[in-house]
Amino acid sequence: ETQKQMGKEGNKPVDEAGLYESVGYAFDAGSEAIKYDNMPNAKGKINPKFGTIVDQLYALRAQLINGGIFYQNAKDNAKAYKYLARYVETADCPMFAKFDKSKDQNLTEIAYFATYYAYQNKDYAKAEKYVEYALKNPERAKEAQQLKLAVLGAQLKTRQDSLAYAAKLETIYAEDPSNDAILTTLTSTYSSLGMQD
Repeated sequence: ETQKQMGKEGNKPVDEAGLYESVGYAFDAGSEAIKYDNMPNAKGKINPKFGTIVDQLYALRAQLINGGIFYQNAKDNAKAYKYLARYVETADCPMFAKFDKSKDQNLTEIAYFATYYAYQNKDYAKAEKYVEYALKNPERAKEAQQLKLAVLGAQLKTRQDSLAYAAKLETIYAEDPSNDAILTTLTSTYSSLGMQD
């Protein structure tokens, strides 16, 4: 890409898939290295030697986004989800605790897409986790709210689940009475529960 921008079109093809696969391996190996690096030795002391790995991995997080976009374009939703979800997961990773998550400008946007893929894959626990980040995105808040409702609605199995879902909808609607999508969902939920009045 840099060669193209500088007007020096290179002839060498780039193995983008290989690049993103390597990034995935780097996160796997780095996580393991940090885990063992922070274990106490025979005397019970912790003497970490590989602390710089954390900084190197944090710098690679942007490549997880690029990997997700690459696989989205390649129509491989499973791999796109894997990379985008990993980006969101690493925001809460204990080894990255020293980095200020509030300065991560991509987190809420990537969380929206990770939620969407998690919902598609019926991975509702992860979808609920990711959507909380997505709701903090001012441009996507309404879409994220609808996605959250879809995730919650997809998990209804019993009448009690449906009543709890209706209660959540009531709370959300009380906070945002101008949201027609929530009102529609709420009325259809009441209707399906036989609560016509």
